[in-house]
Amino acid sequence: MPTPLLLLLLLSSSTSIITASKDASKEETRDAKDEIDHVLHVDTGPTQLVVVTSKDGPVDALSVRIELTDILDGRTNPPFVASGLWMLVNRGRYTIPFLRPDRWYGVHFTSERGFGDNHVRVLLTKLIYRLPPCQVAHSEYRLVKTPPKTGALLIENTQHEEETREEQRMFDVRMHRAGPEHTANVEGVYVTVRWTSKERVNGSELAVELRVKCDSSIANEDVVLPYNQEGVTVEIAMDHKYELEEVNATSHQMMAKITPLRCHQICWRPWLRTTADSKIFSKDFGEQCHDVGGTTSTTFLRNFKYYTLHDGVLVVETEHHKSGEVDEGAVILTAVPIGARGKGMNGSEGVVEEFSTEQTDGKFAVHLDDPGYYAVKYQYTKLKPFHYSTEERFLVESEGRNSSDPLRPLVELRYEPHSLVELPKPHTTDPPSLIFYRPPEYEGTDVHVYIEPFCGAKREKITLTDTYQHHEIEPMLLKKALCRQQPGFYFCDATWRNETIVGAVSSAAAKVNEKVSNVAEKAGVALNESLSSAEETIHDVEQLGHTVEERENHKHHHSDLHPARSRHRRDTAKDTVAAKDAVPRRDSVTSPSSSDSCAPLVCYTVDVELDGHRYAMGSRCSDVTQHFDMVTTKTTTSTTRIMSSLIAMIIVIMIR
Repeated sequence: MPTPLLLLLLLSSSTSIITASKDASKEETRDAKDEIDHVLHVDTGPTQLVVVTSKDGPVDALSVRIELTDILDGRTNPPFVASGLWMLVNRGRYTIPFLRPDRWYGVHFTSERGFGDNHVRVLLTKLIYRLPPCQVAHSEYRLVKTPPKTGALLIENTQHEEETREEQRMFDVRMHRAGPEHTANVEGVYVTVRWTSKERVNGSELAVELRVKCDSSIANEDVVLPYNQEGVTVEIAMDHKYELEEVNATSHQMMAKITPLRCHQICWRPWLRTTADSKIFSKDFGEQCHDVGGTTSTTFLRNFKYYTLHDGVLVVETEHHKSGEVDEGAVILTAVPIGARGKGMNGSEGVVEEFSTEQTDGKFAVHLDDPGYYAVKYQYTKLKPFHYSTEERFLVESEGRNSSDPLRPLVELRYEPHSLVELPKPHTTDPPSLIFYRPPEYEGTDVHVYIEPFCGAKREKITLTDTYQHHEIEPMLLKKALCRQQPGFYFCDATWRNETIVGAVSSAAAKVNEKVSNVAEKAGVALNESLSSAEETIHDVEQLGHTVEERENHKHHHSDLHPARSRHRRDTAKDTVAAKDAVPRRDSVTSPSSSDSCAPLVCYTVDVELDGHRYAMGSRCSDVTQHFDMVTTKTTTSTTRIMSSLIAMIIVIMIR
């Protein structure tokens, strides 16, 4: 009977031993998991196969188990087991005989390594600490096929790749640009997996692991093709770079060079898999990588022709020049009303309509029921053979449907004073004013006005905003235009009337010269005499015009401009428009000359800006002479008589 002290010492010693054994078992388990035999390849012959494995780790306590399952009938052959001394001689190469030629088999390979020499110590450790068994196992499920019987007993490893290629003829994996037969999208990148042989393994499937290699990432995707399906195609989404070139501007033919932007290689790894005896067997055919190349395609685009607006219905007319070709695309029409807070006259939010271009007569219509100005965006997107988008933006004026209220213009032209029937105060020669004005109904909208060259001035751009609602045209330009057409206005002096006389006479003389030239063949020498007489007459008329000018200047020597009265009348006119003082003053232009072109038309275009884009209306023109009533003075009457007499005299002389 041991003493309590001795029992305590034994327990202490046992504890130390068990603790050390536990640590040793962990170390052995970790090393064992890293070192275990696995299959390198399987060589097949018509009636046998050889499983070639690695030789990882010691052979001590190593055992190998191989089970074969006939895929056709699902039967499992008796297992092949090798361990102990047999492993010292035949480790790494295991032959399974008595197989059928041209047959699919599932190979279940298992390698295990047991406890080794210290199994008693490890078992005691597991028993005390209740740990799982310290046994390392590795399993693989290979799918192989024996070749037809051709006299060869075994296909060696040197011919293993040829056998793999033979089996790979069962299917095909390829990357291509053109889509499936029912599509024509050439910008997409596709991978098609299909069976190429009618002989397939029942219940099998072809699993393909796809990898798309990009500049800074790799995308993975799996494609599965069942044995009872002919093929499957998947599209690989990626960004492209486009180089567009217009081939034919008349027919709107476009050519695109399409190349990958960031992804330049696609790899795939096919696996043939099947299930038998509740096990999944597979065959790996290795990985292949292919570069993604570019492509070139040509197509015809839909052309925007014009638009019409009637009774609140906006119709956009387009055309597609390629007859017989289906235009696969879409058209989106967006109409946003212009007004206070971006809404229409009745507070509407606008309309958006989307149309398909595959079945259309080229016309796309939207209803603008509420009166007002609308910023319209026409967006056309070509979907096939490649994506291409184009836009048209414009501004329309809709009276609405069945609307009786008149629509106020986006920009108004104001003339002050409105009538010139009654002459202003004596000695006042200031011309009237022409003002561009944005009504308050369009608060919050910045309106850009582009004024075409007017009476020698350059093209001008102005912006009418909430704080700058009106803009005045240079007064001297308006005076120049009016006096050129109607020199009898009270603000037109002798310079303008004389210039009008000379211009009219020169024009009449030119017409007479043209008439005389038409009868040149019959006139002979008389023609030269008539032309010489006409030139002398024109010279006399010009001298007469200068005499009239001198007389008019002497007559009005004491009735020139009075600055105080002029400013008083100008200020009175400015008071009729709110915030008129905000309009900047400019220097007067130089005196007109007979060589300047000064038509009485003020032409301009209007646009608004929404979300950084310009929406423009067509050009509009206004005849400045139509906004004032003519006032005839004695000077005007005498001038007109002189002009008429001179022109008549020239015509009579030329005819004679």
